[in-house]
Amino acid sequence: MSVPIDNPYGLERPPFPPSAPARVGIPPPTAPITHAPIQRRKLDALTWVLAIAIAASAAAVIVGIVATSWFSTRGASAGLLGLHACHGDGCVTRTWSDFQAPTDVTLFSAIGLVGALASIVMAAIVTALAFIGKESRIPYRILNGALGVAAFGCTAFMTRLSGEIAKGLSIGYAGFVMFAGLVGLAVAARFLVRR
Repeated sequence: MSVPIDNPYGLERPPFPPSAPARVGIPPPTAPITHAPIQRRKLDALTWVLAIAIAASAAAVIVGIVATSWFSTRGASAGLLGLHACHGDGCVTRTWSDFQAPTDVTLFSAIGLVGALASIVMAAIVTALAFIGKESRIPYRILNGALGVAAFGCTAFMTRLSGEIAKGLSIGYAGFVMFAGLVGLAVAARFLVRR
């Protein structure tokens, strides 16, 4: 009997390595998925300045809403929210709708108040988007709409009450603070979007 050289012991050996059973429907293993690290954009100095300008402008708008010194007279002052009067027995603050104020004064103060509040909300959104580096997503048209409503209402309110100056009213500071805040919001947001 002759023994093959590759198998000197005469034993039949199984095929090596043993074949695995066929895997049906199971995809072959792949390399693990690795995610690239998140690249955060560092804010530059101009973005910081513009975001701070927007926040300061929003603060000026808040002062314009809360202050009742748009117009003043002896012992009383008027603002978007209403009248504040001090007499010998104390001070009283009343809204425009609490007493029989002319309808146009109440309407213009309400329009100015709604527009100013919307402008403050939009300023917060714009500032947040600037700080996370998404200036391209700033809803500039909505901000412009809110600023336009606020500017219309506040201008109409101030113009309407300016007609009462002959009756003893004098112009106070709060209206100018409000307008400065609205203009500051518009300018700072525009520079932020154009970058």
